[in-house]
Amino acid sequence: MKAAGRVLCRFRYIGLVDQIKYAIVLPFYNAFENQDFNIHRNGEKRVIDLIDVQHPLCVFDVGANVGEWSLMFSDKYPGSIIHAFEIRKHTGEVLVDKCRLNKNIVINNVGLSDSDEDIVIYYSSSDNLDATSTHYPLFEMAENMKGYDNKEVCSVRKSLGYVEMNNIAKIDFLKIDVEGMELDVIRGFGDFIKKITIIQFEYGIFNISSKALLYDICSYLKHYDFVIGKIFPKHIDFFEYSFEMENFFGGNYIAVSSKEKEVIERLAGKKM
Repeated sequence: MKAAGRVLCRFRYIGLVDQIKYAIVLPFYNAFENQDFNIHRNGEKRVIDLIDVQHPLCVFDVGANVGEWSLMFSDKYPGSIIHAFEIRKHTGEVLVDKCRLNKNIVINNVGLSDSDEDIVIYYSSSDNLDATSTHYPLFEMAENMKGYDNKEVCSVRKSLGYVEMNNIAKIDFLKIDVEGMELDVIRGFGDFIKKITIIQFEYGIFNISSKALLYDICSYLKHYDFVIGKIFPKHIDFFEYSFEMENFFGGNYIAVSSKEKEVIERLAGKKM
């Protein structure tokens, strides 16, 4: 494979070679690296199913969108309390409607971060509820991001402030999907992060503009004694960070308190 790549790279100026790159090589690599945001097949549902040994009671869904993840978690663990956060007003209204029958889902029409403030959120003019919205757009250079031409002023609250206001003693599962603001959310908990058992976070192209590398997230969490891995359909690839992981292709990662050895082994899907 390496030899074939070296031959093809000599002919990058030929249209057919570029077609091979965009039609075969990149799609294969993206699929191989699990660039898949369907929670039913990318391994996220598997994670939810396998943490039953933990008996999760307090859960945070930060970046809940219209509630697909929260509803799945609620169905699996109806005895849990899920604090769902959706920063945009219209999306938050849809979230409330979709979760109206699930009394264990607490809806918050704010985001979480490392401070209390108002921020600008950019989103597509089509306003497709499944589309991405972000505080960190890539307007200047990325051709595929130029559709993010609408904006809305939204509120974020310091993560620790919400915890203290609601007298939360610990969090069993923290899921974060906030398009580049993941590290802001994590830092916002301060030392309370020691009382969080599992953190699921996304990493992708918006980390370019937020300047929060996978390295920064991993080193911060390692300081608090988390074991970190990438989610795949049938296993978690727990790893020690290396620079080639800094590819921005996107995917979901998980950090588990090193004390939770049974949970780590179950999620890994193989002997550690």
